[in-house]
Amino acid sequence: MSARVRQGIKKLEDFEEDVFNSEYKEDWITLQKEFKQEILAIELATTTLIADTFEKQLSSSEIAFDLLCKFKNVDTRKAIKDELDGKYENVLGRYIEEVEEMDELY
Repeated sequence: MSARVRQGIKKLEDFEEDVFNSEYKEDWITLQKEFKQEILAIELATTTLIADTFEKQLSSSEIAFDLLCKFKNVDTRKAIKDELDGKYENVLGRYIEEVEEMDELY
């Protein structure tokens, strides 16, 4: 995902015309709109990846909690932060299930 963000930024940086020249205003506006659309697509893909990862791929609450802690101080877009914040309840629910399973074993 970060590579996609860098590509989008590079397109803005590589705009060869003078962004302050009104002759290129429409081209610049079009490029900005494409950039914003790409960022929204990246945001959606990221939140989907987070949801899928926590739902299907993390084998324990400890691993899931460690992953959340790694992302805790990462500055990110609100939708991605909200998705991560919503996973704490899921992790605690999984932890309770694991404790109940251990209780049954002993």
